[in-house]
Amino acid sequence: MSWHFPFFLVATVTLPSVCSQFNPLSLEELGSDTGIQVFNQIVKSRPHDNIVISPHGIASVLGMLQLGADGRTKKQLTTVMRYGVNGMIDNLLSPDLIDGVLTRLVLVNAVYFKGLWKSRFQPENTKKRTFVAADGKSYQVPMLAQLSVFRCGSTSTPSDLWYNFIELPYHGESISMLIALPTESSTPLSAIIPHISTKTIDSWMSTMVPKRVQVILPKFTAVAQTDLKEPLKVLGITEMFEPSKANFAKITRSENLHVSHILQKAKIEVSEDGTKASAATTAILIARSSPPWFIVDRPFLFFIRHNPTGAVLFMGQINKP
Repeated sequence: MSWHFPFFLVATVTLPSVCSQFNPLSLEELGSDTGIQVFNQIVKSRPHDNIVISPHGIASVLGMLQLGADGRTKKQLTTVMRYGVNGMIDNLLSPDLIDGVLTRLVLVNAVYFKGLWKSRFQPENTKKRTFVAADGKSYQVPMLAQLSVFRCGSTSTPSDLWYNFIELPYHGESISMLIALPTESSTPLSAIIPHISTKTIDSWMSTMVPKRVQVILPKFTAVAQTDLKEPLKVLGITEMFEPSKANFAKITRSENLHVSHILQKAKIEVSEDGTKASAATTAILIARSSPPWFIVDRPFLFFIRHNPTGAVLFMGQINKP
């Protein structure tokens, strides 16, 4: 009787708020745009869900697969990618996904980020305020509040749909959270997402200006598990999922390996202190002389970006905090 055991190849990356250990060249090659394209495919099928993914993690796993691939399988990976966790995430691989007889290789990538805001939100300013979710219903959710100087700006899509964005830097300033919010409440996130790429985000960074602004932001936790198989197939990576066509000869020539699942489970927590990426209602009266407000009270996009390289470490849409 022969026994077959799965082999686990694990790549774990920890992302502190000060990332001096990063090699800029390696981050530039992580293929954030591939992750953004995958995100675009996911939200098409789940437009009203909270979605969070790590483009950094997706690129890392595809990079590992690319190293072991050959022939057309490698060509597809190369074409799409365009270059040739600390307790936060549990139970990514359920036992029923790992067949003790058939499973040969499991690639696991874990990305963990914990960042402290450069300008901390004071807990006493956190109040329940109204958030209008994607389903049109209003919910009372805890909102962080802070008056400070932040870089912000606005731009439009090619179809002239305007949206605003703001940068919330973490301590050390090498990593920031960017929030994008449609200017008009009637504009859905789905009208903006297809036009976002790393080039778009770079343009935000170059056009934002510092302003003294009152920021109101939901305190939220979002968790999402996604099988990336179908989104990647839409992008053109198909052969590695087909038993008769997949070519991973650089891993082994004695086994016909193919990819059955690419799973990613991501979690983000945003609070007064910062971000982990593993009562009374008050009325707000705005005086004419008060500073501008950036109020995130409806569905929004977020991006956690490594500023020296432009790599998008995490991104997501929040439809209901």
